[in-house]
Amino acid sequence: MPSAALTGAAFVIQTLIALYLVIGEPLYGKVAYRRLLNSLDRDPSARIRFYRGVIILEWALVFLVLLTLRMAGGSAADIGLRPATMGSDAAVLVAGLSVGLVAPVVLAAVSRSYRQVIQRQGGSVRGLIPSRGDERWWFALVAVTAGVCEETLFRGFLMAYLTALVPGIPVWAAVAASGIIFGMAHLYQGWGGVLTTGLVGLLMASGRSSCTRSWICGSWRFRSRGAMARHEKTGPPVAPVSRLCSQCDLCRVGVPL
Repeated sequence: MPSAALTGAAFVIQTLIALYLVIGEPLYGKVAYRRLLNSLDRDPSARIRFYRGVIILEWALVFLVLLTLRMAGGSAADIGLRPATMGSDAAVLVAGLSVGLVAPVVLAAVSRSYRQVIQRQGGSVRGLIPSRGDERWWFALVAVTAGVCEETLFRGFLMAYLTALVPGIPVWAAVAASGIIFGMAHLYQGWGGVLTTGLVGLLMASGRSSCTRSWICGSWRFRSRGAMARHEKTGPPVAPVSRLCSQCDLCRVGVPL
């Protein structure tokens, strides 16, 4: 059993992470992206440095989430990193979405003309699109990082935190909150980008009911850079994320919190 001090520290850290995702990420992302655009013309390494910053930040946040789960006596399974059951219909859905979303990434990597089309259509994210071979390698790492880390943070940790913070919150409310917060995290893309990524976030949050693992949703989002359950209340009124409910409707069909 973790001590009260460790449990309290875990809750404080989790709250800071949640606040960063809700407030800090939209503001910091917008400032960092503006700096990137201003420095691209005079600094050839600016884009790679930006990529590295994204990778380090997102993996650091995931590490902190996993660390606090351990401090609170939990595990990665508490935020959905565990096996579950997927039926044949869900398998078809996963396969279709995977092909549809990964294909643009492959095309962008091998086709210069396709990258030019993306650049014309993606004015709001033009600074993120690689233009050199070395940048494309880092770009691929950012795509993998986003697919894994953002799925873990926004659809795993954040929904688990919300259900622990507000016991009895409806599933649709947790899904909606996750989608809205995920959309706002892309404020640097403008309000059009917020709407688009918010809808993608809602789709991913809803789609977790059909996934074998949280990372399958992450694999759907691999294109994004090229491209809830009700939690049983235990312990003090507000406790850190540490335990899954095994009896609620979604958990019974294998949906991780």
